[in-house]
Amino acid sequence: MQSLRIHESPTQQFVGRRRRVMEDPVGMDILRTYCPDLVTGNQTKTCCDVNQLHTLQSNMGLPQQFFLRCPSCYNNFLNLYCYLTCGPHQSRFLQSNGTEVTPANKQLSKQ
Repeated sequence: MQSLRIHESPTQQFVGRRRRVMEDPVGMDILRTYCPDLVTGNQTKTCCDVNQLHTLQSNMGLPQQFFLRCPSCYNNFLNLYCYLTCGPHQSRFLQSNGTEVTPANKQLSKQ
């Protein structure tokens, strides 16, 4: 069964999403806490916004409990989700296999 993901605009796709400097201080704090490998200083570029980082943050409570006895397992788990959510070079490891435009001008990606 094939699933479809709706995008508001082409720039919100997994691949081709624009990298932007994370200027929001709250977003940078979340990145430093959960995704320190992505932080490159004051000009940290990501493919996510603060709302996505808040979602990432709110979803990490349960995995943290599961991996409580294995900090390296938790760090590997975090690293995976950080790069899938915010990694500035997503086109190196994610590929869209097709898009369609609907009458409502929403873009769909086949997954």
